[in-house]
Amino acid sequence: MFIEPTNACNFKCRFCPESFADYNEIVGGRAHMEFSFYEKIVAQIKAIGRLKVLRFYMLGEPLLHPELVRMIKLAVDEGITERTELTTNATALSAEKSRQLLESGLDYLRISIYAADQARNEHVTQSKIPISRIFENVKTFRKLRDAAGKTQPVLYVKMIDSGSEDENRAFLGMYREIADECVLEKPMNWNGYDNRDLLESAYGKEGEEKLLQKTELFPFRKQVCPFPFYTMVINANGDVTVCCVDWNKKTCVGNLKEATVGEIWNGTAFREFRRMHLENRRHENESCRNCTYLFTSPDNLDGLPPEEQRRILG
Repeated sequence: MFIEPTNACNFKCRFCPESFADYNEIVGGRAHMEFSFYEKIVAQIKAIGRLKVLRFYMLGEPLLHPELVRMIKLAVDEGITERTELTTNATALSAEKSRQLLESGLDYLRISIYAADQARNEHVTQSKIPISRIFENVKTFRKLRDAAGKTQPVLYVKMIDSGSEDENRAFLGMYREIADECVLEKPMNWNGYDNRDLLESAYGKEGEEKLLQKTELFPFRKQVCPFPFYTMVINANGDVTVCCVDWNKKTCVGNLKEATVGEIWNGTAFREFRRMHLENRRHENESCRNCTYLFTSPDNLDGLPPEEQRRILG
């Protein structure tokens, strides 16, 4: 499950929907999830069973939410998930915030780096925040964790492949000794809604064509998307969507201000969405039609016999 504490961000990255001029209009405005509402969600999750993973992230920068640490701690204390994860750009990862996260019970901290060069960072993120500040924040977190004798949260630092071998090496050189895991991740075009091309915005036309020639961007070709069968996204305003790249919410299957987590997960709208995919009709949904994110998952539900489809759908 993905829970979006906020859909506001201090970056406007060129390969993120936050950079679109009509982003606010499409997503229904900026929102922080209210803590009292989050408490109800936690209780509803507890009522139906334990999650495998709870990720505090969708769009936006989670550390901008003033009660994020409290949200993480409640999930841990209530035992609703086997693992908690937080993804952040680390711009607000102060020493005090690091200490709070170390005491929250968080299992996994994912840091998103967008460039190892200040000029490119400003171009990609459309902000003036210095990369030196981000680096010092991450380094301070690691020092505090080590000083406390802890091994969790695991520190995972990643950068989207820049397309430049020199910059990729510079990133790895900066963070390899600080992070438990230091990784170059492959870019993606979110769900491809409305033929919006985020890769070209970030890399330029030539850079995009070069990236798309790398077959490892789409290693697991398939017809049926597996994500609707084990993923749920709760947006800051309570909208429940099926996929973590559905930024424009065209896969919305309900709202938690009108139904419970269990009612939506087991409900008709979600079941029919899964049926649409099993029957190779994903082109009927605006968010799924041009999506390539399903090609990143090794799970494959293609070609299931009718009796197996019925068993899965319930």
